[in-house]
Amino acid sequence: MKKLSLFLIIFFIVLFIGELVLQRKYTPGYQTHYSDFKIVDSLIVYEDYETDIFGNYILGSLIRDSVKSIYDYNNCSIANKQIENKIANADGIKKILEDFCKLKNILIPNNEFEFFSSSLLKQSKLDKSDSACLAYLNYPFNQEGFRSIEFDNYKSNKIKVLLIGDSFVWGMTAKPYYNSFADILLARNYQVFNAGIASVDPIQYWGICKNYFDKIDPDLVIVNFFEGNDLITKERIYGENLPHEHLTNAGFFESNPNGKYLDAYEAYNYYKYKLKIPTESYIDKALSKTAIGSIVWTKLFSNKQIVFSETLSIEESIKYTNSFCDSIYHFLEEKSCPLIFSIIPNVNACHNETQNRLSCDSSLIDLIFNNLKYYTPLDLTPQDYNIPKDYHFNNSGSLKYANFIDSLIQQKLSLE
Repeated sequence: MKKLSLFLIIFFIVLFIGELVLQRKYTPGYQTHYSDFKIVDSLIVYEDYETDIFGNYILGSLIRDSVKSIYDYNNCSIANKQIENKIANADGIKKILEDFCKLKNILIPNNEFEFFSSSLLKQSKLDKSDSACLAYLNYPFNQEGFRSIEFDNYKSNKIKVLLIGDSFVWGMTAKPYYNSFADILLARNYQVFNAGIASVDPIQYWGICKNYFDKIDPDLVIVNFFEGNDLITKERIYGENLPHEHLTNAGFFESNPNGKYLDAYEAYNYYKYKLKIPTESYIDKALSKTAIGSIVWTKLFSNKQIVFSETLSIEESIKYTNSFCDSIYHFLEEKSCPLIFSIIPNVNACHNETQNRLSCDSSLIDLIFNNLKYYTPLDLTPQDYNIPKDYHFNNSGSLKYANFIDSLIQQKLSLE
């Protein structure tokens, strides 16, 4: 009996400690298999992004103006903690600022962008294009809300390239960030306008084209299509002050899961309600009281993933995605501007183990682009991606892709 009593005491102590530890991650009464959404005591809505008058998802005024005015260049940090706390860590904004701030103190350049920066800082006479690049070195976010030189029609001998895409074009997660392929191309004396923003899709790619083309008047537009998530799986609302997602301390979540726009608090409560464990039986009630019980309930009784919103069928998704790619093509055709659709392979999709290289899923990509011509890099390998952290390009992948885009630019413009 003494041994049994001792065992039970130890068991309940371990159980109690385990419950306290698990409650740091899981909230009692809610299903636990959604790692990208969590229940929080107080919702914080980060102010990294907003949608502009055209409906494009861009960096918010906090990043464009407030941070710019108070940034501490001596310590390479945001001087105001209150403002800093309004910025999420997930998209690398703070790290980008730090990387570019430290760039000025590098005495011995080690890569293309550092050599470019060093050369630019030494120049005494700068044209408007070079001045725009220098301003970008000082603050790597422009007034249009992108990680780019300011959008304008600079008169220069440089080839003007408008890069469009998602987090790959944004540069996630090159180290430092200026090792991204967009910055490498800028260092190669192209006039690069980087319109990449994390988590966007061909709806925005089309919006960027029609809304910013005339302001930039590029020599070439390159749409970088990531096969991993650029297939649009649901129709969504698109307009000013209507972001397609909310970035919060509870995670990223869609703003229109039920077919109508929800602000961050409404959307949070919608997802929270969906994840709540029903208390229709005594077992449900008992298990929902603790984090351990909630894990057990999720494992035993949650037999299928929760459907937060209805998605399009694969056929509908292909057709919907193609409509935006097609619109981009015809718009630029009317403008007599060369266009390149470049496919970024999904590292988990097609790996040719014999040749140790990646290729896109051509059966799907052919359907998405229909008769539109597209290009795919042939020398990327799984070792060129940041695995298993976020599956974006690492530095070798960024360099290979920059070389690929560079060759496409030269090839395309020589044919025009």
